[in-house]
Amino acid sequence: KVYRALSKKCSVVAIKKVKLAGMDRKAIEGYANEISLLKRLRGNPAIIQMYDSEVDIQRRSIFLVMELGEVDLNNVLQQRALSKTSRSLNMNFIRLTWQQMLSAVHCIHEERIIHSDLKPANFLFVRGALKLIDFGIAKAIMNEDTTNIYRENHIGTLNYMSPEAILDTGSGQDGPRMKIGRASDVWSLGCILYEMVYGKTPFYKLHFIQKLQAIVNPGHKINFPEDDDAEAAIDAMKLCLCRNPEERPPIVGKDGLLNEHWFLHAKRRSR
Repeated sequence: KVYRALSKKCSVVAIKKVKLAGMDRKAIEGYANEISLLKRLRGNPAIIQMYDSEVDIQRRSIFLVMELGEVDLNNVLQQRALSKTSRSLNMNFIRLTWQQMLSAVHCIHEERIIHSDLKPANFLFVRGALKLIDFGIAKAIMNEDTTNIYRENHIGTLNYMSPEAILDTGSGQDGPRMKIGRASDVWSLGCILYEMVYGKTPFYKLHFIQKLQAIVNPGHKINFPEDDDAEAAIDAMKLCLCRNPEERPPIVGKDGLLNEHWFLHAKRRSR
């Protein structure tokens, strides 16, 4: 449950109450991980702020005092889906939202963190600015090259999950492990951009098993309907939705989505 509350400084905050009763160890670890990462990211303007946290043993609950947001991106997209127009999201709004999404994810990547579960519901508008939330399954990158981590099970949201997050890249005595890198977050961002432009996720027509198979199958072509107004956005999402993670562009750097791609930098299209 999430409550609105008034702080001692007379500012409105959100209090998130999580009941631990009946929760398995993995879920509890997820919340502990979220608290740890939010403390680490405190002060970052692109990340939702946690002001305080408490574990109440007697009530078997966790309380998080958080920055209060107005609406998440998923709600905005749902409202658009219910509208009678083919696209109620203005391209300038999509461009600005995309820029803020990239900036937020770049911030956590710079802190050697992979989110692993990016989806519209995890981007919250706070006083008009977009912020990244929900770090329950995010992981700090442990190895030296800051490229990949391994995780023990699939937890991300399927509509936005990358091929490498689905494919088993090796098994050991402790069970399947998956190699997940920053490029996995880039795939998820591409799925969100696709949804902002087209109103649907890339594999929305498929049932669960079909969707799993299609995401990892290079032979399954993703449909990108032509749209003159969205040409640059479509080019960006095509780059993000490359099944080979090594071929996806970085967020920042050479051919970076944030600092070089012509969706955000129209003058660079000629390159």
